[in-house]
Amino acid sequence: MADKKNIIQVFGLHRSGTNFIEWSLKNNFEGLEYDGRSEWYANVPGDEQYGGTQSLKHTLPTLVFSDYAIVVRREFKSWNRSVRNKFPHCNFTKETYDYYYHIGSTLNSEKCIFIDYEWVCDNYKQFLDMIEEKFGYKIKENWFQPKKRLATDGGESFLRMDWKKRF
Repeated sequence: MADKKNIIQVFGLHRSGTNFIEWSLKNNFEGLEYDGRSEWYANVPGDEQYGGTQSLKHTLPTLVFSDYAIVVRREFKSWNRSVRNKFPHCNFTKETYDYYYHIGSTLNSEKCIFIDYEWVCDNYKQFLDMIEEKFGYKIKENWFQPKKRLATDGGESFLRMDWKKRF
């Protein structure tokens, strides 16, 4: 475990929108540092399907590693389709999904935002306002909502570039 912990830690199952939320924290708030955490942990049912360990953001939601948490959930049918496309060998169940988000819903509501990915995409500024109000970090004047697909690097970069702007 790294010596430095995030003030706000993002949690969610694979393909749930965690990279989108992490990108938002890294790029739209003044004075907020966020580390995508390269340490690996094992505690989520189904971890063995990925190889046994997960990035911290994909473990069961907790406040052990941070002062605050954002738990992001993607609607089950959309999430399940995405997981099966990306990880065809995996066989997650609705029970695993429900268990993960039940754990997230039990976190202290004064220190946690429990959010649906689809809602965030449609209500992005309201989401940023929630973070500012609950956690005290000021939104940058020139905030930006990512519209392209993010890479799987903890919200560091875009996967798809706008080719017209590249040349």
